[in-house]
Order: sequence, then structure tokens, then C-alpha cells
Amino acid sequence: MWYQQLFNQYYGIDYVAALCAIIGMFYIGNKKRAGFTLYMLATSLGIAFAILAKSPPLVVTNTIMFSMNLRNFIKWKK
Repeated sequence: MWYQQLFNQYYGIDYVAALCAIIGMFYIGNKKRAGFTLYMLATSLGIAFAILAKSPPLVVTNTIMFSMNLRNFIKWKK
């Protein structure tokens, strides 16, 4: 089936990461701190995807993005 090809290569990690990133950005735009948590989940999944895809630049990028979101989560004030 066509959908099996979409999920088999990277186990659907890329789709879940993209969904978490989109929802996380939406939450941050609505001034909800939980958006940073979702975005950190997305970047963690992005790191897993990058390792499976054998892409060192994506590992570095997602690690930096995770660090930035963690910093923003800690510094968040209403």
C-alpha cells in the first residue's frame, strides 16, 4: 500500500516531528509556554530522523534549535 511506503523508511518520525513543530509554533504564537515543549519534542524527533537519514547537518541544526527552545522555555515570563 502507498501509505506503508510513507511510514516504513523513517517509521513516521518525520511526520510526527512536523506535526509537533506546527502545533508548537501555533501555541507560541498564542503565547502558551507549552509551545516550547512541543517544539523541543519536534526537534528531538528531528534528531532521531536525522540520524536515520544519516544527515549530520540536520543533527546539528535540530540540536541548536532544541537548545534555543529550552532557553526560551526557561526564560519565559507572562
